[in-house]
Amino acid sequence: MRKIRGLYNKLSLSTQIIMTIILVFISFFVLQTFLNAVFFRNYYVNREIDAFNIHFQAHVTALSAVNDEDYYDAMYAFTGAHNVYSIILEPNFTPVLSLVDAYRVQFHHPDEDVMTHVVVFDNHHAYVEGETVDIRVMPYVDSSYTICALRQYDVVLYEQSCQEPSPWMTVTVETVLKPTTMNSVFERNPLGQRELRRLVNQEVDLTQVQNGSGYRYIIDDASPHIMVFIEPIDDDRYVMAVKQLQSTDAIINVVSAYQSYVYLTAVAIIILWSFRIGTVASTPIKNIEKTSRQIANLNFDVVAKDSANKEAASLSESINLISRNLRTTIETINKKNSELVALYKAQTQQSNLRRQLVSSISHELKTPLMIIQVTLQAIIDGIISSDDIPEELQNALDEVNTSSVMLQDLLQIYKVDNRDALLADETVNLGELVQAAFEDLEMLFQSNALNTEIDIDVSLLIAADGTLIERVVSNFMTNAVKYTPSGEFIRIRVYRKDTVAVFEIENKGVRIPEVDLEKIWLPFYRLEAPFEARIKNRSSGIGLYLVAEILNAHRFTYAIRNTQNGVKASFEAPLKDFSTHI
Repeated sequence: MRKIRGLYNKLSLSTQIIMTIILVFISFFVLQTFLNAVFFRNYYVNREIDAFNIHFQAHVTALSAVNDEDYYDAMYAFTGAHNVYSIILEPNFTPVLSLVDAYRVQFHHPDEDVMTHVVVFDNHHAYVEGETVDIRVMPYVDSSYTICALRQYDVVLYEQSCQEPSPWMTVTVETVLKPTTMNSVFERNPLGQRELRRLVNQEVDLTQVQNGSGYRYIIDDASPHIMVFIEPIDDDRYVMAVKQLQSTDAIINVVSAYQSYVYLTAVAIIILWSFRIGTVASTPIKNIEKTSRQIANLNFDVVAKDSANKEAASLSESINLISRNLRTTIETINKKNSELVALYKAQTQQSNLRRQLVSSISHELKTPLMIIQVTLQAIIDGIISSDDIPEELQNALDEVNTSSVMLQDLLQIYKVDNRDALLADETVNLGELVQAAFEDLEMLFQSNALNTEIDIDVSLLIAADGTLIERVVSNFMTNAVKYTPSGEFIRIRVYRKDTVAVFEIENKGVRIPEVDLEKIWLPFYRLEAPFEARIKNRSSGIGLYLVAEILNAHRFTYAIRNTQNGVKASFEAPLKDFSTHI
């Protein structure tokens, strides 16, 4: 069973539909054949009994309503209509006798003055003595004839094929002899004779077949079955009807053959329609399957087409929803991955910078220490004259001061780079901080013939570490002093731009080569400073690197760029409170 189910599941949807419908019809056909063989016979017999019983009861009623000497017409109508044998019986089940054994009519031929004796088998015309009719006859028995055709007033009332019929002749009805029953016709029938004999000989147990006031039984050992009905007409007489059923085997064969044609035709029609139904049912599924494969290949531009079928439309919408969600998820993953890559690159770059910084610091500190060591050793050894000792000691002191500045810068870098060392969260008036830094360096600007232009808004508050931001501003200002020719302008501005406070310092008369703009933030990357001697202490070489680290720690945006005739350094800090004015 599992193998069959597995093979079935491998079939296409349209083939499964066809196979399912064919199996359903085969099941119906097998069931119908079984029902025909097992239940149809009894069903048919019972149905025929019930149907005939209705007609037989009507026949009994008709016989009860007529004179006991005139049963013939009622019996003729009943037997002719239902193809049945009917006999009127005495209480002892013997046939009722009639003085006339057959329906006979004596015709007079006026032209030939002869009498013609005719036995009537067709009782459709009620012959009346004295009427004139046209007849055609043929010989019967005992010098009598039987009618082949009957015509009256040029209207044919009866006609059948006869052997050697006479020509039409006009006759007058002289005598009509009609039996009281049709017993003489049917009691000679083998079926009638057999049943009469069985009843007289009491071979039938009437107590077992009693049905109301009469009797009813079936002779099922005969093929086909024979139904026997007996009902009382009055207190003295019975009527018996014997009907032979059609063979149920023949009926079953006919029905089965007919059903076979019907089912085969139905299967053929269903197969044809199933291809159409399978196409209609499988096309949306195939489209969805095709779309799903493309989505599986990460092609999210495809869209499952809508279908008139409700379920297929719902499935298409689900596939499209999955596609959209996958697209969003993958885009999010790619974005996060890009951020991780960028972070990794930044961390790698930062790590490289630290290694470079350590290497550079080692190199930078080695030089002043060697100078100090050589100077001190020369003094101890008496190599330097006493007159030169103060100058040499001053040089050594300058190297110590330079190294001290460098170490202070390194401590600041460590502070802003150390995640465990939190920055001071202060409310800083950026304008006042810049104003104070300018005032500290104002004499330096004036002594070097540098023109300054100040435009400072002292109402801008930001959240920052004031000491570190002051270090940034001082660094930008001292760099401007070192790189600005005498007589040029240095412009310092602090202003509001939307929701941020902006610090800018622009020095005229000098530009930075484009290839160096991105490198100036690296530690120990020095540009040639033509006016570095203006600053008492020589720079440590990590000033702008420290500035970048401080501004990055505050998440402030910053830049150094060339202008039309100078260099502008700037940073932007979010305003803390727009409504506060000092």
